[in-house]
Amino acid sequence: MVKNALHKMIWAGEKATGGKLPQRLNEVLILGYFQDQAIGYHDDGEGWLGPTIVTFSLGSNATMTIRMKGKYYLGATGNNLKTYDPNQEIVNGCVAPEYREYMNENWSSWTSKKQTTEFGILKSMRPGNSLSPPVVFKTTLAHGDYIVMHGDDLQKYYEHQISNDGRLRYALTARHVLPDTVDPAQLYKGDYVTDPQDVYHGDMNAFEVADKERAEEEDKWIAAYSAAPQPAKLESE
Repeated sequence: MVKNALHKMIWAGEKATGGKLPQRLNEVLILGYFQDQAIGYHDDGEGWLGPTIVTFSLGSNATMTIRMKGKYYLGATGNNLKTYDPNQEIVNGCVAPEYREYMNENWSSWTSKKQTTEFGILKSMRPGNSLSPPVVFKTTLAHGDYIVMHGDDLQKYYEHQISNDGRLRYALTARHVLPDTVDPAQLYKGDYVTDPQDVYHGDMNAFEVADKERAEEEDKWIAAYSAAPQPAKLESE
């Protein structure tokens, strides 16, 4: 199942990026979520990961949202004056970019009182005066859906969260782990050679034969178990 899912995620990644993936997806992370469990806002921009991340969702629906990180949206983390960085990059979609430029140019010459005042003015410019950056993308992940995140800038400037909308959901996430960042002693896990019949090209019936053969093999095992002598049942007094 995991190999089949991996090849489908490779196919989805290639479709989403318009061609062959720049790096081979060499890791599949599997997580399960029970009712009301969620992953809060985070990014997958660890230095040991490649730019393409593909997730295959199974089970209950889930809601995924993406927003700009606070340090780029407002120039500060958690709306906290103490974290305001006048050297922080100003990007499209942030709060009052021209006012930010004015603040950054004069920040070091201002007194702490002046900085507090100007930061308060900047915060008042947030749309709807919301404490959090607005959601720029929202989608429902149904059973069998894929979501592809591609590009280093997506993980650098934005963060995402996923909430489980039902009782049980599994997420299989394929990523590329940069070999040079892994302890050599932990790197080698055995050889994996792709069987041509495992490669997925978008055909919904691609694995029909393999699934049928697997089901027939399972039926043989069940029949053999049923025909085998069963242990005597202990009768209660």
